[in-house]
Parts: sequence; C-alpha cells; structure tokens
Amino acid sequence: MHLYLCRPHWVTDPDHLARCHDLLDEEEKARHARFKFERDARLFLVSHALVRTALSDFAADVSVHPAAWRFETNAYGRPRIMQEDGAPGMHFSLTHTHGLAACVVASNADVGVDAEAESRNLDTATLAPRIMSPSELARFQSASAAVQRKQFLSLWTLKEAFTKARGLGLNLPVEKLSFFVNGHTIHFGCPAEVEDKPGSWEFRLMQPTPEHYLSLVTRFVRETTPALQSKWYVPLVGERTTEQSPALLASTHPTRGVATSSPS
Repeated sequence: MHLYLCRPHWVTDPDHLARCHDLLDEEEKARHARFKFERDARLFLVSHALVRTALSDFAADVSVHPAAWRFETNAYGRPRIMQEDGAPGMHFSLTHTHGLAACVVASNADVGVDAEAESRNLDTATLAPRIMSPSELARFQSASAAVQRKQFLSLWTLKEAFTKARGLGLNLPVEKLSFFVNGHTIHFGCPAEVEDKPGSWEFRLMQPTPEHYLSLVTRFVRETTPALQSKWYVPLVGERTTEQSPALLASTHPTRGVATSSPS
C-alpha cells in the first residue's frame, strides 16, 4: 500500500504541464478545460496525472504507460480501473485540496483518502450538526474554537475517506459514523445497518504538511496488513526524497507508523 503525495506548485513549467495534460483521456481533458481559474485547473491536472503515474509506479511489473490506464465508475460514481487494464485486486483513491494532491494505491484492499487545507473557508458551526454523530457533536461544542477547527477537519476527512473506501458517496449517512480520537488512537463505531464489521477497517489521521489534514482508510482482504509506504512524488519526474514523511497524528493501530518510501 503506497501513499503518493504532491504539491501542485512543483509543476509549473509549461512543457511539464503539457506532458501531464497528454496523459489524460478525453473526458479528463474536457473537465480540465472547464475550470475558470488557473490554480484550480493546475490542481486538477496535477492530481489526475499523479493518479496515472502512481498506478504505473506501483504496478511496475505490469508495464502500463500512465496514459494507457482506463477508468470506469460504479453506480455511485466511484472511479476504478477497468479490470482488463490493471493488476488483479488493484485499488486506488484520489484527493486534492489547495496546495496538495494525494493518491493511495493498494493491492487487495478497499481504500479511501481525503485531505483538507486548514485555510479552507468552512462554516464549521453550521456544518458540524450535519456530519457529526451526537457524541462527536457534544465533544465539538464543548471545545475551544482552536480545538474545534482541528476536530472538524479530522472528522471531516475521516468520514470522507470512509465514504470513498465504501464506494457509496453521498448515499452513506456520515452522521451515523462515530469517531473518537483519543490521544494517538482512533476509535470507530456505527450502527450495523451502516457497517456490520466496523472492526475490519483501519484508519489513519495524518498531517503531510503543517497546513493539511489527511485521512486514510483501508480494509484488507488478507489477514496481514502491510505497512503503509509514503512517497512525495512528482508526475513524470519521480520521487522527491528530500521531503519530510507525513506526521501520523492518530490511527487505529498507532504502533504501525508510516514508512517514508517504498522499498527498492
């Protein structure tokens, strides 16, 4: 399981941007053309080029060119690799926010990733009752304003990552999911009608940069969970080994940690 991270401002050279654009399929190119602001267009372009180059890096033995990956969506809009194009059991999830793009790729696992920037303008007081369980909301409303911001971004990304891993999108009632971050440990619960095996999921809450929160959710088919390998990665360039690995704030298994890069 590899987590690929990229800062969009690393990709500014016009030729580099053009080569990233060449990787996209026609539907992605059409979506890219609809952005009005250069910052948003570049974030979309870099993140989608990141997915394609990450998949090719992860499945190097399959030897698929980044431009050759083809995707389809399930009934709820979750993207996945067309099975005839990819390695069996290969799954991915993408997120992007101002200043950060991230993609997780895993074998034989349901995965979801979500990130948010601290600078994002969110009305947390209005949104909290819509996304939080009663126990989460009680803790949130009793906290200071500074702690509330941290709590909201943590819960928001955990829940968004879980909906991506489940592949149900907005059809999953996030207010019925309950997370409690106690020190470095994440506790998770929900009604059986939402998830009948909550203990089969593993959650990680990280800060890849001081201004970003990122949550990663996994459910493995195999009994043994492999270590998470993280890479700062630039599409069509490769790994940046000088960057700091993401800070692990909390997880369901805090002792596992996050490796800085994949083994050679």
